[in-house]
Amino acid sequence: MAKDLLHPTVELETPDHVVVTFQLAGLGRRALATALDILVQVGLTLVVGLLAIAGLVLWQGGLADVGGTFIAITIIAIFFVWSAYFIISELRMNGQSLGKRKLGIRVIKRDGSSVDFLASAIRNLLRWVDFFPTFYGLGALVTLLSARYQRLGDMAAGTYVVVQERDQVPEHVLIDLQSLPLPDSLKDSVRASVSAVEQDEYEYVLRLLRRLPDLGPRQPAIAQHLCWQTAGALARKMRIPLDRPSDYDYCYYFLNAVATVYAQRSVAG
Repeated sequence: MAKDLLHPTVELETPDHVVVTFQLAGLGRRALATALDILVQVGLTLVVGLLAIAGLVLWQGGLADVGGTFIAITIIAIFFVWSAYFIISELRMNGQSLGKRKLGIRVIKRDGSSVDFLASAIRNLLRWVDFFPTFYGLGALVTLLSARYQRLGDMAAGTYVVVQERDQVPEHVLIDLQSLPLPDSLKDSVRASVSAVEQDEYEYVLRLLRRLPDLGPRQPAIAQHLCWQTAGALARKMRIPLDRPSDYDYCYYFLNAVATVYAQRSVAG
């Protein structure tokens, strides 16, 4: 990877052997996202502290003897909030925290898939190391020196922070749903069941649809396998029966329909 300071990218091979290019998030955008998250964490810490005081006062009947217990509870609460906040957010928000979502970035694994618990836990527990010796001083230095803009936590977890793809359908799927050579009943089923599709699944479909036209002529067997596999998995999740699951064109148009309806729903919502 050539390190373009303005638009750094990384090429990752997915488990399905598709090479996908992601734009890496630069230090400035990551720092702003972290600053926003810290504001959230400070607020959460204050709330936890106030709740701890209220609970101890009610339990012991006064403030006289709550000092040591309060300090212990506060320390535990701070550690939990400042570590678990990122882990819970990244797992529930597809690799994003509130700050990352605001800045349009997300965490992914080295194969391009969504971050899991182990990877998120490793990268965020090591955030305490990246924080030293000053406010994320070590983390900022390592990120700048890294060829792929990774801090220590990312290196240990095998993760990258990339620019989030917007909810936008590529040009070749900006089509009239009615023009697709699919049964009307199938189109209606897609409209009714598209809410079952997750954001990361939608993004994977977009990446696949961008590459199938080029991949098909060069490696038709791989293109067909990826198309069938993805369409079948989505159809099962959406509880839609595919009449011709081994028909490449049929599956390709089905994926187009899912991507188009999902994007239209996102824009409308």
